[in-house]
Amino acid sequence: MQTSARSSDAGLIQRWNEALRFRIGVDGVTGLDQLPDVASFPDKFPIDEFGIGRLLGEVLGVAALKLFRTCGTASPEKWSFDHIGQWLQAHSFADRMTDVGRIYTTHKIIDFSFSAPERLSVLNSFLDALSNDDLHRMAMDAVQGLPVNPDIFEAVEEVEEAGEDTQLNQLLLGFIEVLSIEMKASNFSPRYALGMALCRQPDVFAKMIICQFKKVFNDEWKTTLMGVLHVD
Repeated sequence: MQTSARSSDAGLIQRWNEALRFRIGVDGVTGLDQLPDVASFPDKFPIDEFGIGRLLGEVLGVAALKLFRTCGTASPEKWSFDHIGQWLQAHSFADRMTDVGRIYTTHKIIDFSFSAPERLSVLNSFLDALSNDDLHRMAMDAVQGLPVNPDIFEAVEEVEEAGEDTQLNQLLLGFIEVLSIEMKASNFSPRYALGMALCRQPDVFAKMIICQFKKVFNDEWKTTLMGVLHVD
């Protein structure tokens, strides 16, 4: 009986694994087909816990943000991610069990727009860095009740709160500038691309570095980072 139950759980996880396909930017795949097809979702989750639908909905909401950012179109008047409203309307009626999570992502965008618009550029950087494989892993963790990392909105807030030290920020910006120049001089296209990204958004990368050092080194983060930058 236990073997049968484990086989059933494994089969359900495999069905979710196949259903949660993200194909954002894949050649030949257009519109909302780049997101998982809700109609193909199994009728239950691998784990029976309250809030699993919301966790999955948050991941799907983040994926939709990345899709809309990547696939915006130009109307005669202006650029828009969805200038006639069809994508957003279709996405809003996708699936009741994930509604709360998807609405949460909308709430966070509105919150950032009104209270901290400077955070939107940081959010864009995180969205750009997410791959389809990242989204798949996050969604699979969600349906199994596992911690979903990264928590995009929490990470954005942490980055924005990090790095009040003006001297350290200036040192980091100088370090990033040198690093970007070295990378752009490379004939290896991925290094060149990363160099361009560093060059275009040095403030964002500086805050991300500070945030990461705080997480890893706690109270020693500043001393450690200064050591990396060879500053006494």
